[in-house]
Amino acid sequence: MLACIAKVSPLNLLRGERMDVRVASSNDRRITGLGGRVWEPAMVALPTVGITLWNGDFTEAVSSAAATLPINVSVLKETYSEADASMWIGAPVEIYADEPGTSWPWRTLLRGKVTGFSRKGVVLSLTCEVDAEPFKANVLIKTYAGTTGAEGPASIKDKVKPLVLGWAMNVEPQLIDSDNSVYQFSGYGPIEGVSALFERGSDFGASVGDYANYAALVAAAIPPGRWGTCLAEGMVRLGAPAFGVITGDVRGHRVNGSTPRLTGQVISALASIAGIDASQLLTSTLDALDAALPFPVNLVLTDQTKFIDIAQALARCCNAQAGISLAGQFFASRVDLGADPVLTLDAQGRAWPQVTASEEASVSLPYWRTTIGANRAWRVHSADEIAFEAPIIERGLYSATETYREGNWVSLADGSEWLFIALTASSGHAPPAWPTTSNAYWQNKRPPTKAQDITYNAGQTIEALKPAEANATNGAPAGTPVGDKTATDVSSTVKTGGGVATDQVATAAIQNVAVSKTNYVTLSSPITLTDGVDVDIFSLTVTKDEASSLMRIEASVIVDSSDDIRGDFTFYNTAGSASQVYPVFMNGALGTFRVTITMLALFSGLSAGSTTHKLKFRRNGGASTVTANVNSLFSVREEKK
Repeated sequence: MLACIAKVSPLNLLRGERMDVRVASSNDRRITGLGGRVWEPAMVALPTVGITLWNGDFTEAVSSAAATLPINVSVLKETYSEADASMWIGAPVEIYADEPGTSWPWRTLLRGKVTGFSRKGVVLSLTCEVDAEPFKANVLIKTYAGTTGAEGPASIKDKVKPLVLGWAMNVEPQLIDSDNSVYQFSGYGPIEGVSALFERGSDFGASVGDYANYAALVAAAIPPGRWGTCLAEGMVRLGAPAFGVITGDVRGHRVNGSTPRLTGQVISALASIAGIDASQLLTSTLDALDAALPFPVNLVLTDQTKFIDIAQALARCCNAQAGISLAGQFFASRVDLGADPVLTLDAQGRAWPQVTASEEASVSLPYWRTTIGANRAWRVHSADEIAFEAPIIERGLYSATETYREGNWVSLADGSEWLFIALTASSGHAPPAWPTTSNAYWQNKRPPTKAQDITYNAGQTIEALKPAEANATNGAPAGTPVGDKTATDVSSTVKTGGGVATDQVATAAIQNVAVSKTNYVTLSSPITLTDGVDVDIFSLTVTKDEASSLMRIEASVIVDSSDDIRGDFTFYNTAGSASQVYPVFMNGALGTFRVTITMLALFSGLSAGSTTHKLKFRRNGGASTVTANVNSLFSVREEKK
């Protein structure tokens, strides 16, 4: 014969504290004195206990276990005189069951709390449920403080830190330091690794190395186009600001040296992060789940979730049911449709136990050994985010010491422009000599702009213009117009080999169809911009052909600063035209940074002839050190009518 005992701890309203009330299902001395305690024989009947483990398909989770416990208050008050002055709602309850005569402790039938009660005469009926509250804990327990650095800017203050478990593909990290291009994939301790990093789907290549902490990662010298890791804090850093969406293939949060990859292991790791004690997990069921389904999974969490919700969702993916057992432990168990029957119900009443009522419920189609394998891409790019061709990033004049990656665009002193096409970033590989248009690293996108074989009788060099092929105009009648002038004989102006007869066509004869002329200069060494002093950054003397043309002056200055930049850039020319001033104020947020400042000035009314153009900078306080760096560019173009 099965017997039950129960311990309920209601709140005593007279004393303001909980009291333990112990009741038994029968007045048997082997029970009422069990374990050296007094168990009052106040149960009106054995408690009813139930839990729905499976609804016939996998669309719903396991429901909470519940029990009904009827107690005779008159009998109870013989030992607990203040029973009527107690609050039963929320009282912890433990129900045990075993054969009379079995020594203590007995088997736990249910451990939970009272969720409702009713009273009819002297019978108090308690409704009890397993306590699921500990399993409703938040998984993402860490948030960004918004204090800059590793804790991110104020704009992400209180945002939960991301979590990666398993080997996850194409994960988008959280940008936490835009000044230093630092991103975080997982913020709950060390991760196993980052096997690849991408910008708009384009691979950066191998990491330059791993650094011990955030401070070391920020201090590292990482070249543009490369990247490094801080696995101890789940971070990566780029050598230059990103052009598009950053993603990575991540081997996530480490547990005992490696990231969990099986479903049961992932659930255990989630419980640990959420602060759920290991004793509250029925780990044998999680081990059995992994043994039955030894297939790797991965999980990326960026939004808050409860442990019970994500754990049950993971279990359902394995055709398993997960929930809280009668003893208050989390479990996950696969449905076994092939087990031998242990009980036969007879709806005809010919045998026990009889079925007194039956109802056919609608369920989904049967599941039968269905296995689906996939590795999710956690960040799915839209078409405009993908580098179908690598993103084009202008890098200025080519330098043998700079590292270039696919999509970098450079120019040479001869005016030619080149696109880096190799898949792996590298340095020291120069574009080929013209007229070769490509090699393993570069592809030409613009030919040289300085042509030496086009000379007119004024002795001037015309850029970006080639003559017609030899004899191309043979047979043209005398008087054929060229521009607004008439040549004596057009057919005689083109010489074999591409030159033009100097005695036939003057420069003035074709000035209206001539292209504009560009002159430029770059900085070969840094210039310190002293506070309160007009510092010449560029000076370029050019010859202006036509009084009616426009002078277009452009400057692209790469500035290094230890803090704020405050000052004025000013364009001058020796012809006496009014200067153009560009005031600059940039907030450096108390950190060293580099910025490229681009300016444009237009001058009209300058006479033809030699003119010197300059760009000056006058610093007005701010940073302790401001430097105009190499590869800054200054160009003067004559825009002809």
